Amino acid sequence: MFKNVRFFSQRGAMFGLDARIALSIFGALAVVSGYVGISKFRTAQDAAFFKEVLAIEEAMELMQTDLGVFYQFAIDNPNGANDIAALNDDTLIDAKYRDRWNGPYLDGLRTDHPLYGDYNVLYRRPTGSAACLYNIDCFAVIRLTSVPAEVWERFNRMIDENGGSNVEGSPLTEGQVRSPNAVDPRTMLYYTSLVRRAD
Repeated sequence: MFKNVRFFSQRGAMFGLDARIALSIFGALAVVSGYVGISKFRTAQDAAFFKEVLAIEEAMELMQTDLGVFYQFAIDNPNGANDIAALNDDTLIDAKYRDRWNGPYLDGLRTDHPLYGDYNVLYRRPTGSAACLYNIDCFAVIRLTSVPAEVWERFNRMIDENGGSNVEGSPLTEGQVRSPNAVDPRTMLYYTSLVRRAD
């Protein structure tokens, strides 16, 4: 009887060892794939900027989920600057949604980027038009006012062009990363996943 118990416990031990080996392999693959993704950036500054913009988008998604209404409608006085600051300041939320606000949603949020101008949030049609009418889809767009053209191009390459493997025909006007002008520096418009669908 004792031998059977020992036999089963050894099988369990082997399973545990197999699981640890499998986890080690998956962990190593995750590190390699993460390195490959980050290594596509030219500098650590590019990688930090990429992460920052996506962190703002994620914070906006969380706030919209908590408030249960399209992002724009939750802001008491939507003017671009208030829309971004509302992630950490519930006094900027419309009173009827304020009790649902569970922020702050992003630690260390600044509305001014130390290198690339000011952050704010705009609302745009898929075509880029500012008129978000009830019968047209409308996106929340993160706007940054003074991004060097080279940085904008690298950001666009990562988001819209799959690291450069799917080159856009008109990068300024299509995809998630856009700009109203081809100057240097330029305004960056990042179309987030937050969308109000047409009624």
